[in-house]
Amino acid sequence: MPTVVLVAETGEGLQNSNAYATAAEFATYMWRIPASYQAVFIAADVYLREQALIWATQVLKNNILWPDG
Repeated sequence: MPTVVLVAETGEGLQNSNAYATAAEFATYMWRIPASYQAVFIAADVYLREQALIWATQVLKNNILWPDG
């Protein structure tokens, strides 16, 4: 399996960031999603959790028009 390292944006405009949150940060907010999705995330290993967060970040970057800061 190829190695992709999650680099979470810290609010400082990191040029190499590829995610808006770490797996640990997301775990804090998991209670807001349906239990069936929580179960999938909990069952996944850290690598798959990070891949899901990287993918979700790309979906947001490509589909949301963010205001310029």
